[in-house]
Amino acid sequence: LLGVVLVDPVGNSLHCVLMTPEGFVLLDAVDDKGISIRRGVPPFDSPAFTEGMIADIRLMLLPPRGLFRDAGREKNGSLICRYSDSEGRITDVTAGGGGDDCREIRQYDASGSLRRAIRLFQPGEPGIFGKIELDAPGIMGYSLRMTLIEGEPLK
Repeated sequence: LLGVVLVDPVGNSLHCVLMTPEGFVLLDAVDDKGISIRRGVPPFDSPAFTEGMIADIRLMLLPPRGLFRDAGREKNGSLICRYSDSEGRITDVTAGGGGDDCREIRQYDASGSLRRAIRLFQPGEPGIFGKIELDAPGIMGYSLRMTLIEGEPLK
């Protein structure tokens, strides 16, 4: 599938479109103070699917929700910042140690179990990475690999 995502960090909004390589739109959804599905083809029209997809995209592309709690270094030398939200989730954001250009985001649920692990590679323009990998562990877990085709910061 091809995905097109328009991110507005200032307005805290997302517009996502999933389509086939031929251009057939499977899902067109917006999250701007609430999620709305503009077009959805089964099974992509499910509100639960769309909500989960938007949450993952938010985690990958926007600053963590919640409050900044702490910062420091991991054992490998990576810088780390920790955030927590009102639902008890913890989000750690790391910048690779030892000259590594990889960034990582790990999100844990209120019980401390890992919910999402994200790796961002190939930094380009500030805030734009060429490759993003998401792993969602668990019984219904999945992996998502994204490669940037084109991206540019809007001014």
